[in-house]
Amino acid sequence: NIKLVEFEPETRSINSIITALIFEQSPSISFEQIFKNVKKMNKKSKIKIIEQVCNTRRNRRHRPPRAFEMVDYTFDLITNFGMFRDLHRHRALTLERQLLTSDHGFDTPNEIIELGIERDFNDCMYLSKSIFQKMRLKFPEQSQYIVNFAYNYPYYIRFNLREATHLIELRTVPQGHADYRKVVQKMYKLINKKHPTLSKI
Repeated sequence: NIKLVEFEPETRSINSIITALIFEQSPSISFEQIFKNVKKMNKKSKIKIIEQVCNTRRNRRHRPPRAFEMVDYTFDLITNFGMFRDLHRHRALTLERQLLTSDHGFDTPNEIIELGIERDFNDCMYLSKSIFQKMRLKFPEQSQYIVNFAYNYPYYIRFNLREATHLIELRTVPQGHADYRKVVQKMYKLINKKHPTLSKI
């Protein structure tokens, strides 16, 4: 379950990025004044600037300029805990989590089904849940250690467009785990839907 819950309109985001790009090259002119001037530009000119910046990148190791840090996104996620452990390693983002519980169901890996051990897997998951439910009332924090990593887990992630570019490109390479590749691809589609011009970076 992945939702894009907070973002600015694309027009304002583009204005902020272009203002930040111009500011660096504009001695003695305030950010405020540049922003006012950028808002007066026609849309076609602004899109051309964004596209020119995008075209300077040759590969994912060529990070976008810091001006792309002017745009933020907040995602509400419920994924299995193992996937959370992969995504939370990205330090240039804001992430907050709730306690790990068995309240949100669990994911069954395709490999478990292919091996024909789904029943054993389910028994293990339900045993984990049973013990957790007994412990959680008195020991809510300690009981997290009982919960299997396949159980789903709620958290939010907030990052800017520059970090989104890095995370999405890194976590969608073919060598990545199928679980987080699907989640990050969904994040990209949601950004692309709201910011089609900026998602080209």
